[in-house]
Amino acid sequence: MVLGGLCNLKLAEDLLWSLLDMRRRGLELNGLSYYYAMKVCYQDEEWLEQGRQLHGVVLKAGWVPSNIFLSNSLVDLYSATGDLVDAKNSLDAIPSEDVISWNSIVSVCASKGRIKEATDYLRQMLWHGKMPSFRSFVGLFASSGQTGDLRVGAQMHGIALKLGFSWSSAHVQTALIDMYGKCCSFDCSLAVFNEIPSLALECCNSTITSSIRSKVFHSSLEVLYCMTVEGVMPDNVTLSATLKAISLSASPSLTSCQMLHSWVFKLGFETDMAVCSSLISAYARAGHVNSSHLIFESLRDPNVVCFTSMISTCARYGDGAKGVELFNEMVSRGLKPDDVTFLCAIAGCDQAGLIEEGRLVIELMRATRELGPDERHFACMVNLLG
Repeated sequence: MVLGGLCNLKLAEDLLWSLLDMRRRGLELNGLSYYYAMKVCYQDEEWLEQGRQLHGVVLKAGWVPSNIFLSNSLVDLYSATGDLVDAKNSLDAIPSEDVISWNSIVSVCASKGRIKEATDYLRQMLWHGKMPSFRSFVGLFASSGQTGDLRVGAQMHGIALKLGFSWSSAHVQTALIDMYGKCCSFDCSLAVFNEIPSLALECCNSTITSSIRSKVFHSSLEVLYCMTVEGVMPDNVTLSATLKAISLSASPSLTSCQMLHSWVFKLGFETDMAVCSSLISAYARAGHVNSSHLIFESLRDPNVVCFTSMISTCARYGDGAKGVELFNEMVSRGLKPDDVTFLCAIAGCDQAGLIEEGRLVIELMRATRELGPDERHFACMVNLLG
C-alpha cells in the first residue's frame, strides 16, 4: 500500500529508499513491489538508470517473465529511454497472448515517430486475434499528425472504425480530429466532429485548433455555437483559441470580440493570461486599440505573452515609442523577453523610425545567452536603418 501510494505520487527517491529498507529488514518483496518501483522509474527521466538496475534484480529473483505486469513495465521502461531494441527484447519474452504488451509497444513506437514499426506491430497484434486499446490508436494518430502522413492516418482511422473505436472514446475522437487538422485536412476533422454523438470539450477544442491550422477561421465560431447548443461549457483553451482565430481572420469582427469578451467575464477567465493575451490581439486586429490597452492595464501581473501582445499592438499601429516603453517595463520587472517579443519591439521601432531604440533592443538580444537574432530580426533592422 505504501509503495503504491508513493508510486502514484511519483516520489521515486522515497519509494526506492522504502524498497531498500524493506530488503534490509528481511521483508519478502513480491512482483507488485518491484512493479511499483519499475513504474516510478520510467515516469521520471532522472531515475531511468535505476530502473535498468532493477531489471537485473527482478531477473535474478525470477519475477520476469512470469509476472506479466512487471514484464510490461520493462517494455515501458526501455521505451521511455528510447531503447527500442531492449523494449522489443522485453516484449519477445512475454507470451503473445498478453494484450497489454502489444498495446505498449504499438503506442511506444508511435510516440517515437517509428510509424512503420508501430503499424507492423498492430498488424501482428490483429493477426494474433488481440484487440488494440484506445492508447494504441491515440499514439498512431498523434504520430501520423506529427509526420503529416495523411495516408497512414486515414488507414488507421478505417481500422479504428472497423473495430468500433471511433465513437467509444473521447481520446480517440480528439486524436482523430487533431491528426486531420495537422495534416491540413480540415474537412475530415469537421466530418469527425459532426459525427460525434455526444460532444466532449476536448473534441471541440481540438476542432477549433484544427480550423486555425487549416486557416478556416470562421469555423471556430461555428464550433463555439455548437458547444452552446449542446450545453458544453467553454474553458480557457476554447476562448483563447477562438479569439486567436478571430484575430487571424481577414476581417476581424468587433462584435465577435465583444461577444467572447462577455464569455470571458461570465466564466471568470478575466485573469487568465492566455485568454487575455488573445483578447488583446483580437481587439487590436479589429481596430479597437483602446480596448486592448484597457485589458492590459487591468492585469495585475501580466506575463511575457501579454506584454508581447501589447508590444505587437503598438507596433501594428505605429506607436513604437509606447512599445519600447512596455519592453523596458517588462525587462525591469525581471521578465525574460522571447524571440517574438524582441521582434515586435524592433518592428515597432521600424514603424516609428526609432533608430537608437532599435539598436539598443537588438544589442540586448545579442547579450542574451539563450537567444540570438535571426533573419527576421535582422530584416527589421535593415528596414529601420534604411
